Amino acid sequence: MAIPFFKLPALVIQLLLDIMGFVDIFVLTNASLKMNRVVRKLLKTRKCDMQLYMSEKAIFFTFLQCPEIFYAEQIFWTLAEG
Repeated sequence: MAIPFFKLPALVIQLLLDIMGFVDIFVLTNASLKMNRVVRKLLKTRKCDMQLYMSEKAIFFTFLQCPEIFYAEQIFWTLAEG
């Protein structure tokens, strides 16, 4: 079931963005240019560290929220062979 995101009040959108993780926000901002603008306007910058791990077969992006609460999310890509 899809959420009618742009029909929601601004405060509700703000609250949804505040509880989303880094990966969720990354995917959401890549959905459309309009969504990207809305997220940039409403979302406050969070302090975090991003770590990048690269190997011959995969790439990992790890987002670590700090310093208050340890919270980590990862994006994982496997590289195509050839």
